[in-house]
Amino acid sequence: MALAKTDQETALTITDEETCRMAQELADLTGEPLADVITLAIYYRLCIEKPFHPEIVRRERPLIANQEWDAEIHALVKRFSKDPPPGPSIQEYIDDMYDEYGLPK
Repeated sequence: MALAKTDQETALTITDEETCRMAQELADLTGEPLADVITLAIYYRLCIEKPFHPEIVRRERPLIANQEWDAEIHALVKRFSKDPPPGPSIQEYIDDMYDEYGLPK
């Protein structure tokens, strides 16, 4: 993969055949232009990776005093533990899926 930068645009050259095939397959499935498919795929990956990258977290995390940050976290935990979601609990799901030896039923 190579990036060539000019004054007006940046060109991306992908030489891996499998990557090109997958990108084209996705473009065909979605009906979107190939450039849009690649841009969206990179965007999704950034959304996944960005919150965990220490440099980005350090730069982009809002500057909230520790006390305020702790209070906000505790309020969220209290709110969500007070009103559990409807339906079976996680333990009930596990009990339905596994026997007393931990093997799938």
